[in-house]
Amino acid sequence: MLSAKTGTLQLRDQLRDYQFRGHALQDTNFLLFMMNTYETFDITENDYSEVGEESENAKVGRPRHDQIPYLEGAGKDKSARICRAAEHEMLPRFVRRWFPRNDESGTRELYCASMLLLLQPWRKLQDLKDPMETFAESFECFTVHNPIMTQIMENIQYYHACYDAELARPKENNKGHLLDIDIEDEIREELLRADGDGNPHEGSIYSGIYMEDDIEAARNAREQTGNESMAREPSSSQKRLEYLNKGRMI
Repeated sequence: MLSAKTGTLQLRDQLRDYQFRGHALQDTNFLLFMMNTYETFDITENDYSEVGEESENAKVGRPRHDQIPYLEGAGKDKSARICRAAEHEMLPRFVRRWFPRNDESGTRELYCASMLLLLQPWRKLQDLKDPMETFAESFECFTVHNPIMTQIMENIQYYHACYDAELARPKENNKGHLLDIDIEDEIREELLRADGDGNPHEGSIYSGIYMEDDIEAARNAREQTGNESMAREPSSSQKRLEYLNKGRMI
């Protein structure tokens, strides 16, 4: 993610920010880190205040939020995480592909790895599991000791429940303007890309024309060549799981 700082664009790596979070956030998982804190820039050492610490020069009025510096090595000496007020409300937004299902054996390991990455505190990816155990085994142990996380995981799975319910509904024709949702994200992205001359594909969102026919054509073409392509290349899910098994960032 890019951010504007002091007139320049800088790359922001949320996983790296989490990895180098301050000691006061040691037991905070990635989801709560992103929801309950935000980054501030250009502060001095005198601006820092540890959690629960009262300033000698505290003024009457709105209490100051805790400012937690990053660990050494983050390269953010003049940045810190600000803890949001306890009564704040924050809705997380996950971009790109949704999390794997929890009820498919083929993606079970990736699902468990994803939940551990999101809900279990860690400093490096190797913390997610012991070398001799699987992500599924580590996940089962995590859920036993952290039952409060069950509701979050049920909410994540609710997306797939809605997906299944939509698939079970009768499909309307093109005049009904009902887009089938059983289309992979990459198909939609292909339809939105510009052609070689930089012009939007005819029928794409950017051309202002409804693109259901394009999606149907893309689906049919992919079904004809899908088996052959899958035999040649590993799926994106397999690639992501391979990265996590190697302790590398996705």
